[in-house]
Amino acid sequence: MYMRTMHRWAIAMGMRSEVIGLTIGFALAAPASMAAEGDVAGVGVPAQAGNLGEVRPATNELRVVPGTLGDVGKSMESLPGVSRPGYVDDGPIVWGVEPGDTRVLVDGMEIPMLYHLGGFRSVVGSATVDSMVLLPGGYGADLGRALGGVVSLETRSPPLVGYWGNFDANLFDASFAVGAGSGRGGAVVGGRSSYTGRVSKEAPTDTLWSGGSLRYHDLQATALLALRQGEKIELIGLYSSDFESPDQGYVPITVSTREQSFRRLGARYTRHAPDGAIVSVVPFVGWESSRTSAVDVYTPAQTSYSGKDVGLRAFYRQPLTQSLTVDLGFDGLVTWSNVFRLGDPSIPAREGDIAVWGQQLLSGGLSLEGWSVTMANLAPSVTLELAMGKWRLIPSFRADVEVLSGDRLSATGVAPERVSSSRLVGAPAPRLLISHESSLWMRNYLAVGLYHQAPSPSDMGSQFGSPFLGLSHAMHAVAGTAVTLLPGLTLEGTAFYRQLWALVTRNPNPSPSLGELLVQTGQGRVWGGELLVHFRSSSVLSAWLSYTLSRSERRQASGAAYRLFDYDQTHVFSGVATATYAGYSLGTRLRVSSGMPRTPVIGAYLNAAIGGSEPIFGPQNSERLATFCALDVRIDKTFRAKGIAFTPYLEAINLTNRKNAIDYAYSSDFRQRDTVTGLPRTVVAGIALRI
Repeated sequence: MYMRTMHRWAIAMGMRSEVIGLTIGFALAAPASMAAEGDVAGVGVPAQAGNLGEVRPATNELRVVPGTLGDVGKSMESLPGVSRPGYVDDGPIVWGVEPGDTRVLVDGMEIPMLYHLGGFRSVVGSATVDSMVLLPGGYGADLGRALGGVVSLETRSPPLVGYWGNFDANLFDASFAVGAGSGRGGAVVGGRSSYTGRVSKEAPTDTLWSGGSLRYHDLQATALLALRQGEKIELIGLYSSDFESPDQGYVPITVSTREQSFRRLGARYTRHAPDGAIVSVVPFVGWESSRTSAVDVYTPAQTSYSGKDVGLRAFYRQPLTQSLTVDLGFDGLVTWSNVFRLGDPSIPAREGDIAVWGQQLLSGGLSLEGWSVTMANLAPSVTLELAMGKWRLIPSFRADVEVLSGDRLSATGVAPERVSSSRLVGAPAPRLLISHESSLWMRNYLAVGLYHQAPSPSDMGSQFGSPFLGLSHAMHAVAGTAVTLLPGLTLEGTAFYRQLWALVTRNPNPSPSLGELLVQTGQGRVWGGELLVHFRSSSVLSAWLSYTLSRSERRQASGAAYRLFDYDQTHVFSGVATATYAGYSLGTRLRVSSGMPRTPVIGAYLNAAIGGSEPIFGPQNSERLATFCALDVRIDKTFRAKGIAFTPYLEAINLTNRKNAIDYAYSSDFRQRDTVTGLPRTVVAGIALRI
C-alpha cells in the first residue's frame, strides 16, 4: 500500500532565484624552495603493482575545477566513469554500481563515507589532501571489500624542514591547515567547520537543496618521525561529524533530524630498503555512528547505528630478479555493529523499489527491533610482477575469509526469541593484469578479476531484512589503450564490463516469512566505454574532455527480465579547461548527462483504507528525466607585491540558470506532474592571499 510521506528535500520545488555568495580565503605558503602540494601525485596512479595506472588529471588540476569551490573530492565527479549523483547524500556512482559499493580509503584506513550530509563537501579538507586516486575497476588484490571502485586519498605528509599553511573562510564554512617540521619530525593539523545556522539552505550542490539547518565539522592530524634513511612512522587521526535539524516552516507535517560521525586513529610505518624492498604497515581503530529520526502524520521512523572497527593493512614488496617482483599483502577489518530501527520495514526504498518522489512503499506495519552484527574480513594476498621486454604480466590472488556473526529472531516458541549465530565464508579472488607498451607513446592493458562484498549490518535484522545474508560477488573486465599524441597531450580509451550476482534485493513475496524480507537473488550487468583527452601545459593551459557511454541493468532473479538500473546514466560528458596568462586565470566546466530512469504513473485508483488516491505504474524505469546540463565558470587575477600574492576571483555555478530535473512530483490525485529542479544560478565572489 502507498501512503504519501513528504520527502525531506520537498522545499527544492519552486526554488528558481539566483544566489550570490561571498568567499574570502587566506593562504600561507612555505618557502619557494619547498615542493608544492600535489605536484607528483595524480589521480589514477597505482599505489603498487596490480592496479591500472590510468592517465588522469593531477590533483592540483582538480583543486581549481569550477563549480566545486576547490573541493578535490567533489572534482572527482568530473572524471570519466563517474556519474552525477542522484541525490545530495549519494556517494560516487562509478561504472554503474550503487554509491555504497565503492570504498573510500584515507591513508590506507577505510572510512564510511566520502561526503558530508548535503553532498557538497567531502569529509577531508582539500588543504590537507596531497593526492586522490580513483580506481573504478580492475584493481589489484591488495584492495577489496567492494563490488565497485576504490577512492584512495592521501593526506599531506608533514615537512621535515620549514612550514606551510592554508586558511580559508567562505559563506558556508571555515577551514585551516598548517604544517611544520624541525629536522627529524613534523606535524600537520587541518580542519573545517560550518557556520551555525541555515547552511544547507544556501549550500551549492547540483542536486537538491535541504530545508533545514546543517552543521558539519572535520579534522585531520598527522605527526611524522623520520627514523633511519628511507624509514619513517606517522600517527594519523581523522574526525568528521554532521547534524541536520528540521525546518518545520517548510514541511509542517514532517519533522526529521539526521546526524552521522566517524573517527579514525592509526599509524603508518614505511621503509624503503637499499635493495628496492618496500614495507608498509597501517594498523588503525575507528568508531562511527549515525541516527535518523522522522515523524509525520502517518508513521514514526527512527534508525540508529553505532560501530567499532579494528583494521590492519600490510604490504611487502621484494624484487627477486631484474624482471620478477613479488608483493605480499594483508588486508583485514573487524567491525562490531549495533543497529536499532523503528518504523515500517519497507522504508527506506531500496534500489529496484517502485515509488514516486515524495512517496514510499509501505507494508502497513510498524516494527521495532535492535540487533548486533560482527563482521571480520581477513584477506591475505600475493602478487607477482613479471617484466618481459615490452610486456608486464601481473597475476594476483586474494583470499577473502569472512566471518559473519549476528542476532536473529527464532519463532519456534510461543514468542520470538533472540538467537546468536555465526558463519564462516570463504571467497577466492584471483585477478590478472596484462600491460604492453607497443611504443614509447602507446600502452595497452587488460585486467580481469573477481570481487566480493559483505552485506550491510543494517540489512541483517530479522524484521527489517535477513540475518542470513552472505557475500555479493562481481566480475570485472577492463581493456584500454593510452596514447601520447604530443608532449602534454594524451588520449585514453577504456572498455569495461561488470557482472554482478547474489545482490541483496527486496523479497517479491508480499508476505515474507520472518527473517526473509530481503533475499540474495539479484543480478546485474554493466558494460560500456569511456574516452579521455587530457592536455596539460605548466604555464598556459590545463584541460580535459571525458565521455562515458554505459549501460547498467538489474533483475530480481535468474530468469527474470533485465531492467534499467535506478542510477543508470547512459551518456556522461564533462569538459574542463583552465587557461592562465599574465596573471589572469579563466576556467570553465561543462557537464552533460542522461537523466536517470523513472517509472511512469499511468493512472490512479481510490484507496478507501487511507482515504486517498494511489498510483498505477507503467513499465519499471521505462522513461527518463530530462537531460542534465550545467555550465560553471571561474575567473581570477593574481597581483604580486612585496612577496604577497593577492587573487580576487569569481565562480559561477550553473551559469545559464538551467532548470535541471531532479525528479517528478505528482498532485494528490496523480493527474498532474511537476518537475523538481536542482540548483539555480549561484555566484561566489572571493579573494585569496598568499604569503
